[in-house]
Amino acid sequence: MSAETRIKLDVDLIADTKDSSILLLSIGYGNSHLVAQIESKTMIDTIVRFISEHREGNGMRSIEIGRFSSCPVTLNLSQDSISFIIDSSISADGFGQSAGLYVPRGLLDELVAMLKGVRSKVSR
Repeated sequence: MSAETRIKLDVDLIADTKDSSILLLSIGYGNSHLVAQIESKTMIDTIVRFISEHREGNGMRSIEIGRFSSCPVTLNLSQDSISFIIDSSISADGFGQSAGLYVPRGLLDELVAMLKGVRSKVSR
């Protein structure tokens, strides 16, 4: 078992019981955690389909998957990593600022399996 597979990957889908329009996709890896509001559980299908279509490709592939407050959350798939990035309009010294979660590419199959598993948790 390599060092990267010893770090726990966690995926969850959370529905707000008071507001049915709020659906949160929660992804954690190691000490990092990211939560994005998604429109519906069909976004999980879109993410899985995106990964399936681009997993063998070269270069960076990106798709917007949801929002964190007013900022878009983007899934990026590259040859060596999977990243979930919160894009912000904030800049410091001319450089754009963002926050993200990086997962080793070796955990791609585990991520897909976990996404499929959480999709069945929510009825909408």
